[in-house]
Amino acid sequence: DDGYAIVLDPAAAPEERIREAARNCPTRAISLAS
Repeated sequence: DDGYAIVLDPAAAPEERIREAARNCPTRAISLAS
C-alpha cells in the first residue's frame, strides 16, 4: 500500500471544488495529479 486514494466517483463534486479543497488543506494531505 503506497498510501494513495483513488477517486471512485469523479462526478461527485465539480473539479474546481476539488482543486479548492486541495489548495486549502492545512496539512497539504490532498494533492492532485494530472
